[in-house]
Amino acid sequence: MQETRATTHCTDHRPVPPEWQEVVANYRTENAGFRTLLPDADLGRPYALVGLAGLQSLMRLAGYDDARFSPTWVPGTDIENSPGWAVFGRFPGGVLRALSAVGFNAQRTRALVTVQGNCFPTNVTSPTQRCHSGSQKAFEKRNGRWIPSRAIGCVWMA
Repeated sequence: MQETRATTHCTDHRPVPPEWQEVVANYRTENAGFRTLLPDADLGRPYALVGLAGLQSLMRLAGYDDARFSPTWVPGTDIENSPGWAVFGRFPGGVLRALSAVGFNAQRTRALVTVQGNCFPTNVTSPTQRCHSGSQKAFEKRNGRWIPSRAIGCVWMA
């Protein structure tokens, strides 16, 4: 998605180590509203950005109705004929990714970011939404490179 989307619940379920508290606080501040992703970032793979208005239009055309549709796929059902699949199946790998803004510590040596998949905008005034899956990932900069950290973060699937 072109607009950032975030979740902040991962760090609510377990204690945050003291050295990561500044990062979490900055993450929450940076994600209190929307940010716009720029189309010229080098993400190491091809991508296209779709804005919230464009996504909502695609979902309406596919017959999406938030009052009746659940993003959770039930085994044994025909997911390919669901309104969500009609939208998300158009994206590379059949997945629409939503990214959060990044939270940093003051030295910019620790970072926290959220990546979510197949998100349904349920409230256009909020930077959160309902998603099939996601992960909140922590990174530490060592020798000029960002290395994944297990200090905080989580993974979820609906």
